Amino acid sequence: MKNIYLLLIPIFFISCSPRIVTKVTHNQGIQLAFQEVVVIPENTPFGIPYKKIGETQAGDSGFTVNCGYNVMIDLLKNEALKNGANVLRITKHIYPSVFGSSCHRIKADLLLVEDIKSLKSNWNNTSPIQTETNDYVENKRIENGEAAAVIATSSGIFKKNKDSRFIVIATVGPSFRVAKTPENASAEQKAYIKKLKSGLGYELSGYYMKDENTGFGLKYNAYKSSGSLSNQTIELGDGSTWTGTVSDAIAIQFIGASFLYSEGQRARVGEGTMELALGYMGYKDLATFSGNRMTIKGGNLGIVGGFGYQFRISPNFLVGPQVNFVGGVLNKVTLTYPDGSKQKVKFEEDNEKENLWRIDLAIGAKFRF
Repeated sequence: MKNIYLLLIPIFFISCSPRIVTKVTHNQGIQLAFQEVVVIPENTPFGIPYKKIGETQAGDSGFTVNCGYNVMIDLLKNEALKNGANVLRITKHIYPSVFGSSCHRIKADLLLVEDIKSLKSNWNNTSPIQTETNDYVENKRIENGEAAAVIATSSGIFKKNKDSRFIVIATVGPSFRVAKTPENASAEQKAYIKKLKSGLGYELSGYYMKDENTGFGLKYNAYKSSGSLSNQTIELGDGSTWTGTVSDAIAIQFIGASFLYSEGQRARVGEGTMELALGYMGYKDLATFSGNRMTIKGGNLGIVGGFGYQFRISPNFLVGPQVNFVGGVLNKVTLTYPDGSKQKVKFEEDNEKENLWRIDLAIGAKFRF
């Protein structure tokens, strides 16, 4: 048994290390003259002659725990030095994902550039770390595992690309209330109530991004449903009865402070999002009986939580599915009768309170500014 554990120890450490795959077509051997490797970010052309040595990539082995950007780049630099390359040109960079790998996955070309001084001159300028006012961006300006976003012109000058600071998310789709139907209702009334429990849900949220992944802002969420039922008899408070058509137009609205966690805009396929909001939830029902309208209004603390995934259509526009859980409970309502008189009703028992919880199944659009 002891020998088995000794065998498992190296296997465990190997499985926790990043997976490196290198394919070499022109091995130059280790060049002792090379002291460092210049890293060229993805989609950055340069006009200096080079010889392609091969390709290399670093990825997730399945249990990798130490796979930040700097770690992966250093591993690929070692592959370049081992095979006689002095330039690592990134061809594909997949950022960590909430719903995917937690590792930076990088694929790069191994290049040999004879005129490395000219390349480094354009890349590094005259100082090892450039200031924000300088026209150049040095590759080592990487903080917290995040690569500086750069774009190169044909002259070899590299400029910084700013991250968006504002996000707007709009969603729309069917919504379903989850409150129980009264057991003493007739079959016809139960069918009518079931119809009213299905409606249209939509929302609009705006966020200021504190950093690449977290933001704070405001959320507006709404639900609407309506229906009518004929040949209904209602007993009034004075003992008399009315018979006629009943209709309802229900609107539930929420507005409150909201928190957003989102994948960064460098995520290649799309961005996963999670939201949580707390605020005021209002309820309004325009109920009509035989042409007489009565308004039922109430409000209480409400909460909205949701998650979604938006696929990237363009760098700053994404579309995808969203699921929201919206809820609150009405403890009291105000009734406004056709003659203008009002009555406040407080629900003492739990089974009397109006359950406003529902589920929104929506399509969302995400805009970055």
